[in-house]
Formats: sequence, structure tokens, C-alpha cells
Amino acid sequence: MNWLILMRLKEYGYVERAGEVLSKSMRLVEMSGFMAFHNSRTGKGYGKTNYGMSTPVVYMLSRL
Repeated sequence: MNWLILMRLKEYGYVERAGEVLSKSMRLVEMSGFMAFHNSRTGKGYGKTNYGMSTPVVYMLSRL
């Protein structure tokens, strides 16, 4: 979901806001690793570990 938000923000000229989304997404991965889900309030990861739902962060880095 964050990837879609990031791309639309960038498309509509909100590059700074897109950078914020990317930074926050990266922090989630740094805190908990690549997890299936992250708690939106605490950032705590849960579900499967090393799962693909967090891997778009790596892709987002290359697109910003």
C-alpha cells in the first residue's frame, strides 16, 4: 500500500511527502525486519518473517 501512496504523491508533485512515506517505511523494516504486517501505531512487526509485504521498501528506494 505504501508503494502506491508513494508513487501517487510523487506523480502529483508531493516529492517531500513521498520522501516522508519512504523514510517511515524504512524505519518499520529497520525496527522489525521484513515482516508480513506492521502495527500502524507501534511499528511492531508481526506475522511471517522475511515476508514479501515489506520488500517494496527496497523498490521504493530505487524509484524516489
